[in-house]
Amino acid sequence: MKITAKIIMILFALTYMLSANEVSANEKYMLVRLTGSQQAIASAMNLADVHIDHAIKKENYLEAWLSQTEFDALKITGIQYQIMIPDWDTHYSNFPKMTDAEIRKSIQYTSDALNISHSIYGTMGGFLKWTEVIAKLDSMRAEYPQLISAKFSIGNTIESRPIWTVRVTKNPDVTTGRPEVWYHSMIHCRSRKACST
Repeated sequence: MKITAKIIMILFALTYMLSANEVSANEKYMLVRLTGSQQAIASAMNLADVHIDHAIKKENYLEAWLSQTEFDALKITGIQYQIMIPDWDTHYSNFPKMTDAEIRKSIQYTSDALNISHSIYGTMGGFLKWTEVIAKLDSMRAEYPQLISAKFSIGNTIESRPIWTVRVTKNPDVTTGRPEVWYHSMIHCRSRKACST
């Protein structure tokens, strides 16, 4: 009986975690200014069980990007707020798009002023989208087969997406057993998934 109850509790917890992750992936994010003393803001956030990893702090307010769920929890605390940007996706979509000439000029500047060749310019504010990163890994292998291995998966994310990696060495297709260093491009949870890191 105890084992059955434990199994049911574990399954319930897993179901909850997976469904919560799916909901948060589709949530709207907004820039919110919370007004009051730092102590009052911290108290409201603690009461609402809202934890942020970065914000703009001023003497009498704090601005942070919050999910709809986080915002709803904070509203209940009675903290004064002002919505600065109501929807990140809409806000980002309204950014002016660079023309092809502007992109070429930016890449040329990178080459001339910074001595960087093979500059990568993605379609997401200059950063690469996921599909562009994958294509870039494939093109790097095609261009430098003596230096970079074909991409291979080292596992899957919690959302069942493959985690791709490559081996960069003078013998990329041979596992040598020597010490290795692993660099990855996702340092912070909201960082762009880009080859430019």
